[in-house]
Amino acid sequence: MADAKPDQLLRLLQIFSARLVLEVFGGGGAVWGFSESLTLRNPETQEFWRYTAGSVGAIFFIRWCLQIKDYLDECRGRVSKLKQSGLQRLLEIFSARMVLEVWGGAGAIWGFSEAMSLRRPDTQEIYRFYALTVGVIFLVRLCLQVVDFLNPPTVPKHSKWTRLLQIFGAKIVLEVFGGAGAIWGFSEVCTFRRPETQELWRFNALAIGFIFFIRYLMQIKDYFIEELDQDKQKYIRYLQIFSARMVLEVWGGAGAIWGFSEVCTYRRPETQEFWRFIALGLGIVFFIRFICQTHDYIYNTSPVNAGFGRLLQVFSAKLVLEVFGGGGAIWGWSEALSLRRPDTQEFYRRAALIVAAIFFGRFCSQIRDFICVPKEEDAKMSKPNLETQYSLPPMEKKHSDENFASETTPLVV
Repeated sequence: MADAKPDQLLRLLQIFSARLVLEVFGGGGAVWGFSESLTLRNPETQEFWRYTAGSVGAIFFIRWCLQIKDYLDECRGRVSKLKQSGLQRLLEIFSARMVLEVWGGAGAIWGFSEAMSLRRPDTQEIYRFYALTVGVIFLVRLCLQVVDFLNPPTVPKHSKWTRLLQIFGAKIVLEVFGGAGAIWGFSEVCTFRRPETQELWRFNALAIGFIFFIRYLMQIKDYFIEELDQDKQKYIRYLQIFSARMVLEVWGGAGAIWGFSEVCTYRRPETQEFWRFIALGLGIVFFIRFICQTHDYIYNTSPVNAGFGRLLQVFSAKLVLEVFGGGGAIWGWSEALSLRRPDTQEFYRRAALIVAAIFFGRFCSQIRDFICVPKEEDAKMSKPNLETQYSLPPMEKKHSDENFASETTPLVV
């Protein structure tokens, strides 16, 4: 270990501290949790499954130690002389994946639901169904991985966004829920978790789950930076634009209708559910628009509509967000600041309506300017000029998906 560089030792700690939880504790916890979710573990078979889970944990601990040895050999420039056949390699990888990903995926849901106090006697069968469904999904995923291993695809089969969902959808189950579930399940396997220590181990499990959730978010950040080949400033710009848009346009679009309908006295107890439906429906419409804008930002596409269609797109959104939203902002903010009380309600109603009227006048002026723009200027006017600027040049992919593969893959190659 003395031959390894400090950054290599740091990397070793990062990789293998996570692997200790996810693979060693998780391997034992997967067998323990999955046996209960399948109703194989009951009071008369409890000790058998404890012995089985402990044995699997011991096997994965030996595997973990060998992986550390291989890592250190690689750091020293040594290459393993062990030659493996394709079948041997397949068995090595996918026997581990069967335990860690299929049984572990189901066990993660089963254990994490109990650690979160969501699984109680009255909800037990619901979470059993969820856990077994996740197990089936991961079994199908494992079969597809075996097919890809035997017949490697020559070109990527999925877009980077589909790939992101595949990778991180699995990671949140296997690493976040699984990290917490591993501590929760393995503490019971080792008989550390008893009625008098239950809350201590619940805290430990949830703390580990939180740490792995932070790690998960950092992995998503790294994926975006490398996959989209953006520098830090462009990545920050992406977050600045679309985090603001989510609040101002999606939530704000729904909130504008909800608040302005009350300002105009349309929303009363007897019409409350009607306006709730309208507000949520509009929120969904603006969310779809938000997704389309995100797509345009990433792929650097230009607006395809022009003329009257373009006017409707821009100014229907502006009517909701700026006119209704301007009035709704005064109404909602005055309540948030405790300025609007029964004795000042009518004052703030008038103030909200006046602000809306001012923004409506501004809205009409914007329509006039849009219609009266000379044709040569209209050709230059694009969606980013009317709204928030968002455009990025197309980027070239420079890294392999293997960098973000599940860390349950055996290290030896």
